[in-house]
Amino acid sequence: MKSKFTFAFIFGILLILLLTASKPMQIAEKMTAEQLALIAGAVLSLCFSYIPGLKDWFDPLENKYKQAIMGGLLLVIAFAVYGLSCAAVFNYFTCDKAGFLEVVDILIKALIANQSIYLITKKG
Repeated sequence: MKSKFTFAFIFGILLILLLTASKPMQIAEKMTAEQLALIAGAVLSLCFSYIPGLKDWFDPLENKYKQAIMGGLLLVIAFAVYGLSCAAVFNYFTCDKAGFLEVVDILIKALIANQSIYLITKKG
Protein backbone atom coordinates (compact mmCIF):
# COMPACT_ATOMS: atom_id res chain seq x y z
CA MET A 1 0.00 0.00 0.00
CA LYS A 2 2.82 2.38 0.91
CA SER A 3 4.57 1.85 -2.44
CA LYS A 4 1.33 2.51 -4.35
CA PHE A 5 0.85 5.75 -2.44
CA THR A 6 4.46 6.79 -3.10
CA PHE A 7 4.15 6.01 -6.81
CA ALA A 8 0.91 8.01 -7.01
CA PHE A 9 2.51 10.91 -5.15
CA ILE A 10 5.58 11.01 -7.41
CA PHE A 11 3.42 10.64 -10.52
CA GLY A 12 1.22 13.51 -9.30
CA ILE A 13 4.20 15.80 -8.72
CA LEU A 14 5.60 15.05 -12.17
CA LEU A 15 2.20 15.62 -13.76
CA ILE A 16 1.85 18.99 -12.03
CA LEU A 17 5.32 20.00 -13.22
CA LEU A 18 4.49 19.02 -16.78
CA LEU A 19 1.15 20.81 -16.76
CA THR A 20 2.60 24.06 -15.39
CA ALA A 21 4.90 24.47 -18.38
CA SER A 22 3.63 24.91 -21.90
CA LYS A 23 6.76 23.14 -23.19
CA PRO A 24 8.51 20.35 -21.22
CA MET A 25 11.93 22.03 -21.56
CA GLN A 26 10.60 25.11 -19.79
CA ILE A 27 10.60 23.12 -16.55
CA ALA A 28 14.37 22.71 -16.67
CA GLU A 29 14.83 26.32 -17.72
CA LYS A 30 12.76 27.62 -14.78
CA MET A 31 14.34 25.36 -12.16
CA THR A 32 17.10 26.65 -9.98
CA ALA A 33 20.18 24.53 -9.39
CA GLU A 34 19.05 23.96 -5.79
CA GLN A 35 15.65 22.67 -6.89
CA LEU A 36 17.24 20.38 -9.45
CA ALA A 37 19.66 18.97 -6.87
CA LEU A 38 16.98 18.41 -4.22
CA ILE A 39 14.71 16.68 -6.72
CA ALA A 40 17.60 14.52 -7.99
CA GLY A 41 18.49 13.53 -4.42
CA ALA A 42 14.91 12.67 -3.55
CA VAL A 43 14.20 10.77 -6.78
CA LEU A 44 17.43 8.78 -6.44
CA SER A 45 16.49 7.80 -2.91
CA LEU A 46 12.96 6.81 -3.92
CA CYS A 47 14.32 4.71 -6.78
CA PHE A 48 16.54 2.73 -4.41
CA SER A 49 13.63 2.36 -1.97
CA TYR A 50 10.91 1.20 -4.38
CA ILE A 51 12.14 -0.04 -7.79
CA PRO A 52 11.97 -3.84 -7.37
CA GLY A 53 15.26 -5.04 -8.90
CA LEU A 54 17.22 -2.07 -7.62
CA LYS A 55 15.70 -2.31 -4.15
CA ASP A 56 16.46 -6.04 -3.93
CA TRP A 57 20.11 -5.40 -4.83
CA PHE A 58 20.46 -2.34 -2.58
CA ASP A 59 18.70 -3.48 0.62
CA PRO A 60 21.18 -6.16 1.77
CA LEU A 61 24.18 -3.81 1.47
CA GLU A 62 25.80 -2.40 4.59
CA ASN A 63 24.93 1.23 5.39
CA LYS A 64 28.43 2.47 4.55
CA TYR A 65 28.10 1.06 1.02
CA LYS A 66 24.59 2.46 0.60
CA GLN A 67 25.79 5.91 1.62
CA ALA A 68 28.81 5.66 -0.68
CA ILE A 69 26.66 4.63 -3.66
CA MET A 70 24.11 7.40 -3.11
CA GLY A 71 26.84 9.98 -2.49
CA GLY A 72 28.82 8.86 -5.53
CA LEU A 73 25.80 9.04 -7.81
CA LEU A 74 24.90 12.51 -6.54
CA LEU A 75 28.52 13.58 -7.02
CA VAL A 76 28.42 12.36 -10.64
CA ILE A 77 25.11 14.14 -11.26
CA ALA A 78 26.30 17.41 -9.68
CA PHE A 79 29.54 17.59 -11.61
CA ALA A 80 27.88 16.45 -14.83
CA VAL A 81 25.51 19.42 -14.56
CA TYR A 82 28.49 21.66 -13.73
CA GLY A 83 30.39 20.35 -16.76
CA LEU A 84 27.36 20.84 -18.98
CA SER A 85 27.02 24.38 -17.63
CA CYS A 86 30.65 25.03 -18.56
CA ALA A 87 29.91 23.63 -22.02
CA ALA A 88 26.96 26.06 -22.29
CA VAL A 89 24.40 23.24 -22.50
CA PHE A 90 22.85 24.40 -19.21
CA ASN A 91 22.98 27.76 -17.51
CA TYR A 92 23.01 26.69 -13.85
CA PHE A 93 26.59 27.52 -12.87
CA THR A 94 29.38 29.83 -13.90
CA CYS A 95 32.52 28.04 -14.96
CA ASP A 96 34.82 29.53 -12.32
CA LYS A 97 35.73 29.16 -8.64
CA ALA A 98 32.43 30.68 -7.50
CA GLY A 99 30.47 28.25 -9.68
CA PHE A 100 32.49 25.30 -8.34
CA LEU A 101 31.85 26.36 -4.73
CA GLU A 102 28.15 26.69 -5.54
CA VAL A 103 28.16 23.11 -6.85
CA VAL A 104 29.75 21.88 -3.62
CA ASP A 105 27.18 23.79 -1.52
CA ILE A 106 24.28 22.40 -3.54
CA LEU A 107 25.76 18.89 -3.48
CA ILE A 108 25.73 18.99 0.34
CA LYS A 109 22.05 20.01 0.26
CA ALA A 110 21.25 17.21 -2.18
CA LEU A 111 23.00 14.67 0.06
CA ILE A 112 20.92 15.86 3.02
CA ALA A 113 17.71 15.57 0.99
CA ASN A 114 18.72 12.15 -0.30
CA GLN A 115 19.49 10.70 3.13
CA SER A 116 16.40 12.28 4.71
CA ILE A 117 14.07 10.83 2.09
CA TYR A 118 15.76 7.43 2.37
CA LEU A 119 15.33 7.35 6.16
CA ILE A 120 11.68 8.36 5.86
CA THR A 121 10.80 5.86 3.14
CA LYS A 122 12.85 2.77 4.06
CA LYS A 123 10.97 -0.11 5.60
CA GLY A 124 11.85 -1.85 8.84
